[in-house]
Amino acid sequence: MTHVRWLSETLGPRPAGSQQEEEAARHIAGLLADAGLQVDIVEFPILTPRANGATLTVEGVKDRSFSTAALLNPGAGPVTGPLVDAGSGTGGELSDGSLEGVVALVPKGEVSLITAALNANRRGALGLVVYNDAQGPLADPLPGLLPIPVVGLSKSDGEHLSRLLAGGAVTVTLGDSSQASVSRNVVASTGGGGDAVIVLGAHYDTTPESPGANDNATGMAILLTLARELAQRDDLPVELRFIAFGAEEVGLFGSIHYVNALSERERGRVIAMLNFDSTGSGNLQVAGDPLLLRRIAAAAAEEQGLSVSTAREIPGTTGDHVIFENAGAPVALFFADDLSRIHTPNDMTAFIQPRHLGETVLVALAVIASLTP
Repeated sequence: MTHVRWLSETLGPRPAGSQQEEEAARHIAGLLADAGLQVDIVEFPILTPRANGATLTVEGVKDRSFSTAALLNPGAGPVTGPLVDAGSGTGGELSDGSLEGVVALVPKGEVSLITAALNANRRGALGLVVYNDAQGPLADPLPGLLPIPVVGLSKSDGEHLSRLLAGGAVTVTLGDSSQASVSRNVVASTGGGGDAVIVLGAHYDTTPESPGANDNATGMAILLTLARELAQRDDLPVELRFIAFGAEEVGLFGSIHYVNALSERERGRVIAMLNFDSTGSGNLQVAGDPLLLRRIAAAAAEEQGLSVSTAREIPGTTGDHVIFENAGAPVALFFADDLSRIHTPNDMTAFIQPRHLGETVLVALAVIASLTP
């Protein structure tokens, strides 16, 4: 719990582009270097949404204001176009080009936000409006390099838009006010080990108001523990890369930058990407590639006597592993299913269950061993 406490209590909130995020990156780099790894700090540009920076206006509607989340894809707006109900966001009910020149409206829930955004973009949409399927605002992150803006709305505002659509044509404008900044990935490698690469990742930034004990000091603690355990293993036939990703909370900028910098050959070397995110509260679960999940479940049961719940996809979630998955790598997301305090000031060490972190480390070590016969 030492790493969890330092990140969440000593340092506190670590929003993307902040001095605290930079301090966390340099602290993490020092720990990885102390473990005996080759370490690089890689800077990259980001766009972060300003408070109240996203706007949604409806042509001809002056008696209602819409409570928008921060623009989920900063830098891509503003756009104006007719609003169209795009169904569930799965894309199955729509053909390519069917959203050409319009702004799509979908509820959150049936698919992840990144999938809904990619489906809307693929079908020609100018932008996407996603409204929550539960009470309250919607402020989940999306990759910052998508070519269309995505605005999040509360359930009540989204349902109001749906009622307006039922009464006739609706034209909306999605606005953007974002600011440029810099974030950092911390990349450490065992070097050598043959052609195959296993990437072990966790993000270290937080939302502005959260100390981020669960999301994601727990994932960083697991990553640092694995690095210490594996750094001196010169008998492994693969290269291990330990990556602390920056700017995950504002749009997966760190993983996007890392993967975009890889050549096709380098992408092909990655035989697995294991992502550790919010592992400290609830029951341990793993989502991702079916073949990798079977290996994980078997390794957990046979090597550690642990039962791990697995699923192909967790609806409505995203993370750095998604970028590797889109690049063709088998991925697995390790998390625990109590996410009730993440992105809030209550994401504190008092609610972390240390046993979960230890079990996740043991399962990860068993999986790595199974991938490196």
